[in-house]
Amino acid sequence: MQTVVFLLYHGMGHINACLRIARTLKSNYNVIFAGAEYFTTYVEGQGIMFYPLKTVPFGMDFESWVNKKEKRNLNYIHVLKDRFTNRLFTLRKAELKQLLHDVEPDYVLIDSYQSTDFIVLYPYLKKLQVKTAFIQTMPPTVVHHDSPPLTSLALPGNNKEIKRAVRKFFFNKAVRQLRQKLLYFGRDDNKLIRQGLKEHNIPSPYQSSEVPIRGITFHFVPEFILIPKQFDFDKNNRASHRHYVGFMTCQQRIELIEKEYVQAREDIQTKLADTNAILIYCSFGSVESEDARHTLQFIERLIESVINTDYVLIISSHSIHRVSNFNKLPGNVYIFKAVPQLEILTRASLFIMHGGLNSIKESINAGVPMLAYPPKATADMMGCSARVAFHKLGMIGSLQHDNAVQIADKINELLTNKIYKENILALREIDKQYSDTFTTLFKKLQPLQ
Repeated sequence: MQTVVFLLYHGMGHINACLRIARTLKSNYNVIFAGAEYFTTYVEGQGIMFYPLKTVPFGMDFESWVNKKEKRNLNYIHVLKDRFTNRLFTLRKAELKQLLHDVEPDYVLIDSYQSTDFIVLYPYLKKLQVKTAFIQTMPPTVVHHDSPPLTSLALPGNNKEIKRAVRKFFFNKAVRQLRQKLLYFGRDDNKLIRQGLKEHNIPSPYQSSEVPIRGITFHFVPEFILIPKQFDFDKNNRASHRHYVGFMTCQQRIELIEKEYVQAREDIQTKLADTNAILIYCSFGSVESEDARHTLQFIERLIESVINTDYVLIISSHSIHRVSNFNKLPGNVYIFKAVPQLEILTRASLFIMHGGLNSIKESINAGVPMLAYPPKATADMMGCSARVAFHKLGMIGSLQHDNAVQIADKINELLTNKIYKENILALREIDKQYSDTFTTLFKKLQPLQ
């Protein structure tokens, strides 16, 4: 039986996004996820083999993080040394070569968010005739001057906002690059990537001038985008080697459940037994630290908006759990660290969330309208939330500025206006048409040239 290796970025969202693809392939292939050692137990709990990696992708500004993990003193000096010796490239090359030796894969699917691994692997994948493709767990990330970048809330048709968002993206990118050049004496991420391309003789036809929100892109290597085209903006994908394969939502995902939720489940079900009760589910996942304060303040306003209503509000977030502000809650509000999201969405009438693509997929699959409050310090949640609003699958709010009345008004609109649920159900039917797209394209993969 042939072997497929998924080389995944170190984030739960990236892993969960690939679970259905992995299970689709498992009937005919050995499937192995390779990634950060931290996720071993979780992935194996999903019934998938895991190959733990200790290194990180190069050219992605991980030097400081690596040296902190290694508990080195004088972090900056070690980071500077690592950049001049390209240590992360060397370490990554050695470990990925060992992966190929140990596993002997016939296919390697690389997470597009760590696309520099293609540079590391290219000569070995070519020599071994391994069939290779990228897995894109976000909408296409390439920035075009006439299309809303994934890092913004800009919508198609609003040319003024699009231009402003594109200018902001390129300005921020230039500032980051200049900062790295000055801080590391010219050894910025782009310099390291160019050095890697030269060292491993990546053919020029593969090299692309496109600018993604992070990393680098390549021509001619197939990329599977885990959304249907109808969820994206028109003309956002302009490359023939990038293929929409549908949401590929995994409904059999084994979820982590907090014991406090199990204890409260019966009380929640009793409240929901009232035919007038409406369940609103709110989840912000693992919010970036710089957004935690705004999230806490928003949750306070959200709770205020549902007091003295028939709503039952379940909130799930690592950032707000057991915060003193929330020790005394109204009887219709519950806060947990982790809940079975798939289970709750089958009963929910509204999903208040941060705009993460996996949450959007699961909400669509459950037929639940969305109210998105994307944190500004995220790479893709702004753009995913914009797509929710553009296709009228839900609405967008301001995490920092919406008061309790404005939150309540949005909740009322989403619960009473049937257009949002109708659009979600229509998109869910469209998504079903992609059921065989991935496997059809997967079988056509060819070795690198």
